[in-house]
Amino acid sequence: MTRVLAENLSGLLQTDRISIYPWTDATAVGLQVTADIVEFERNAAGTVTLSAFWNITDVANAKILATRRTTIVKDVGAKGTESYDATVAAMSAALADWSKEIADQIRVLPR
Repeated sequence: MTRVLAENLSGLLQTDRISIYPWTDATAVGLQVTADIVEFERNAAGTVTLSAFWNITDVANAKILATRRTTIVKDVGAKGTESYDATVAAMSAALADWSKEIADQIRVLPR
C-alpha cells in the first residue's frame, strides 16, 4: 500500500522526488505525509471502505500544514461480490482516489 501510494503521488505530482520512510538517501525532505489507516477492507455487502487519518508536515519547520480524515467507499458490484479481482479493483480505485486527494492538498499548500 505504501509503495502504491508513493507511485501514485509521484505520477500525480509529476515528480520523482518521492521517498518512502525511513529515508535512506541524503536528499533533504520537504514535506512528509503520515497516515493512520483505520479501515481498508471489503464487507459482506460488497463494498470496499478505505478510512484514514492523515497529515502533511513541513519537515524543516516541524509544522503540520494539513490534517485530514478521508473515508472512501467503493462498490465491488453485484456480480463481483465474491470475486477477488473485483475486490482488488475496488481497493485499487479507493487508493487512487485517496492519492488524488493527498496530491490535491499538496498542490494548494503555500510554498
